[in-house]
Amino acid sequence: MNTLPMTKTFQVTTGDLATNRRPAPKAKGLKAGEGVSVRAPATTSNLGPGFDAFGLALSLENEAVFEAADRWHVEINGEGAGALPTDGANLIAKACALGLETWGSVLKARISCVNRIPLGRGLGSSAAAIVTGLAGAAALSGKNPGRDEILELALKLEPHPDNLAACLWGSFTIAAPPHVVTLPWPETLRIVAAIPDFAVETAKARALLPKSISREDAVHNIARAAVLAAALASESFLPAWAFDDKLHQDHRAPLVKAWPAARDAAIAAGALGAAISGSGPTLVAFTNSHTKDVGAALAAEFTKVGARARVLELGPAAGASWRKS
Repeated sequence: MNTLPMTKTFQVTTGDLATNRRPAPKAKGLKAGEGVSVRAPATTSNLGPGFDAFGLALSLENEAVFEAADRWHVEINGEGAGALPTDGANLIAKACALGLETWGSVLKARISCVNRIPLGRGLGSSAAAIVTGLAGAAALSGKNPGRDEILELALKLEPHPDNLAACLWGSFTIAAPPHVVTLPWPETLRIVAAIPDFAVETAKARALLPKSISREDAVHNIARAAVLAAALASESFLPAWAFDDKLHQDHRAPLVKAWPAARDAAIAAGALGAAISGSGPTLVAFTNSHTKDVGAALAAEFTKVGARARVLELGPAAGASWRKS
């Protein structure tokens, strides 16, 4: 199994030449009849003030099995079945093809997917697909790239590293290209996700953001992001205001609909804080207890705007893993 355990300390995991460029052990490509199984977690990004930098892997995973083939074919069960392409246009296949080409292989693959991460909901489904495809390519080609090399390729398909870093390394990550930092996540801090029955396109959500920001708003976010990271890493008191943001969330409120009323309702129900997950529309709240009350409060605010929301209680997750099946 090519996997990483949950981090316990602050670590600079990539971008550091002194620690991250050790030679990887040699690997062998897959033989006829062999396959590789890949697991990739959902992710939530930003966490309020950490725009395009903070990411957290969640205990909701997609799975895929790769087998060498003479043409691209993708079989999908679960989320996206009947809607996603099943040939080389599929994002997993595109990522796999990029990896195979980079690592000198002419193979193609048959890919069987079990998708649990909902699409277009701000939970990193595209990051999981890209990481899955590149991990499959690494096994098919017989290469053993580091996660930093996989991230470098992944950024060619998705230019934002926050979800990608969390999906690859797991736990709580800070993406500061070319560096990635991993920090522990408090074991008692649960994530309550309210996933509404409508999607938001990332491009539309980004189009709502202002072209420039004031110095005051930048300082506001820097201070709160620092407090949030410090509180999480030290498992100290976590104030609700540490999740405050002035760069993106309120600008995206027209697409998310239940924001910011749902944030206030979640905190009143016992959450320590809440945020729009990625570009939305999923909302995530963080609590040491009261998970059912918090979830009900989030769902109720979506109901008020004419939407239904599925509520999941999640924890932090390890990063993507792959092994021969």
